[in-house]
Amino acid sequence: MTNPDITSDLRRLMQEHPQLCDYGIVALGFLDAVSFAKSRADLIASAELVGRVLHLLESAPRTITPTIGSYGLKHTVERFLRTYVSNGALISAALLLQIPVKPMPPNAQLGIGRRWLRLLKSGGMTIPGFAHDQKGSCDDQE
Repeated sequence: MTNPDITSDLRRLMQEHPQLCDYGIVALGFLDAVSFAKSRADLIASAELVGRVLHLLESAPRTITPTIGSYGLKHTVERFLRTYVSNGALISAALLLQIPVKPMPPNAQLGIGRRWLRLLKSGGMTIPGFAHDQKGSCDDQE
């Protein structure tokens, strides 16, 4: 997916999920109107990062029941990608990949396999398109 495709997909996702923003899936009243609008604009602006997260999550096996917390997973993904990842960017990538998502504002539970998550955390995983160091962190290969 190219950046314009992801930007378009993010706009569609935000129409389908009106509470989706850079913070995650927020409950009504969690943010004031100005902060909410800025957070949605920030999510659109992060399309390239959403694409990187999407590429990483493509390798994750799906589970029927969402049990992996988005906020904890976002920190694991940050260590792997060596960059900040918002909760909303992670949830958006999961939604784009049709990974089961159970909203628990402002977070979500995701239907991702625990074994995959353990391998990602331990650095014992190699994912095509990413160059890895000995600690399991990576850089995108261009």
